[in-house]
Amino acid sequence: HLQESSASAMLAQVGQKIDADEWAAFIGWQPHWMNVAYDMHYLEDADDSGAAQLEGHVATVVRSDLAEQDPNLARFFEQFVVGSDIQSEWVNAYSRDERRADDVASEWIAEHQDVVAEWLDGVTTQDGEPAMDTMSAQFQ
Repeated sequence: HLQESSASAMLAQVGQKIDADEWAAFIGWQPHWMNVAYDMHYLEDADDSGAAQLEGHVATVVRSDLAEQDPNLARFFEQFVVGSDIQSEWVNAYSRDERRADDVASEWIAEHQDVVAEWLDGVTTQDGEPAMDTMSAQFQ
């Protein structure tokens, strides 16, 4: 039985069910903090409603002439791919844990230098130095 409600009411009820060691079926999506906070399993679409197959997508939108105007920045944006698992971690820390965005970002960057290196591969600072070297120096 599907009961309509707001996302906050739904997640409050899910939290209560989990705290009581009960199962709960609900519509979830990514990215969202629920994916970090709850041990979730996405079900296949059993009734062809499409509800279990909703997929979130977050895109970076830039000017159409960015590659011409600033190829270095365009390269960064082409390489800046953030999966929904990472986005859910960020949303959990910022939204649910109510931490400052700067703190969440700094901590994540310090702990994930390998991912940041992929984003900054071939990207340079205004002085022409490798951006990763400059960024890494701030997290030593």
